[in-house]
Amino acid sequence: MKRATLVLAFLFPALVAIVPSHAKEIKIGLITPLSGDVKTYGESVRNSFLIAVEEANAKGGVAGMKITYVIQDDKNDATEAANVANLLVNQYRVKAIVGAVTSKATIPVSDIIQAAKIPTLTPTATNRRSRWRTGSGRTTCSGVASSTPSRGW
Repeated sequence: MKRATLVLAFLFPALVAIVPSHAKEIKIGLITPLSGDVKTYGESVRNSFLIAVEEANAKGGVAGMKITYVIQDDKNDATEAANVANLLVNQYRVKAIVGAVTSKATIPVSDIIQAAKIPTLTPTATNRRSRWRTGSGRTTCSGVASSTPSRGW
């Protein structure tokens, strides 16, 4: 649970900077595998995310704004992950994204959120192509709360 709170804590400064000061809520997206070969892992990520959001909202949200969320299942599939990332960006208009969870899903998601200039964090993706990327005035970051510090990051 501390890891989920840490992930949201990294997003807070970016969220405050991109949301109008008169907003009463901020919407963030979660991309996680809720079906497919690693669904148990995705369910754990979802549960931790929900606890972190609940705790943050109990403390007043982000700069006084309630956190709302949209959760999408990427099925641990690269194509599905890209589809749900586009859905979160274009239909739901989220201001930040947590996920995807695996490197396989995060790599295609990172291209989409980079183009949309949406701050994002992945709690666990470890492939170098899914980590720090800069450009267009924004930096996206992933792997911040990874449990694999031995990889030399």
